[in-house]
Amino acid sequence: MGFVAFLTQCQLLHLLRYNQTISVLGMTLAKSASSMFSFAVLGSIVFMAFNIGAYLLFFQLKDYSSLYTCSLSLVAAFLGKFDFSQLVAYYGSGAGYYLLIYLLTMIIFVTNILVALIDDFLAAVANDPSSHPKDHQVVDHFFQSIKALVNGSQKPETRGT
Repeated sequence: MGFVAFLTQCQLLHLLRYNQTISVLGMTLAKSASSMFSFAVLGSIVFMAFNIGAYLLFFQLKDYSSLYTCSLSLVAAFLGKFDFSQLVAYYGSGAGYYLLIYLLTMIIFVTNILVALIDDFLAAVANDPSSHPKDHQVVDHFFQSIKALVNGSQKPETRGT
C-alpha cells in the first residue's frame, strides 16, 4: 500500500509540473543540485565537528554517551528539543555556552547560506525565460477553451509565443 501511495504522489508531482510556479521551483532545484550537494557536505563537516566536540565534552551524560546518541541529541537541539538545565547542572555554564554557540552557528549557517543559495538560483531561473518549460501553456489553452465554451464563444483566444 505504501508503494502505491508513493507512485500516486509521484504522478501528482508529475502533474504539478504544468503549474508555472511549480515548474520554476523544479527548475531552481534542478539547477541548484550540485551547489546543494556542496552545501550538504560542508554542513555535515560543521555538524560533525560540533558532534565530536560535544561527545568529547559531555560523554558522561546518557544523551551524549556515543557519537550516534550525541548526533541525535544535537539534531534534536537544532530542532528546539533539548534539556538545557541538565547539561548546565552537570557541566556548568561552559556547556551552555557550547550549546548556544552550536545552535547559533548552525541556525545562521543553515538559514542564511541555504536561503542565499536558493535565492541566487531562483533569480537566475526567473530571469532566463528560455529555461522555463512550456508545459504550463497546455493548461492555459485548456482553461481558455473551457472558458470560451462556457461563455458561448466558438474559438478560444490564442496567445502568441
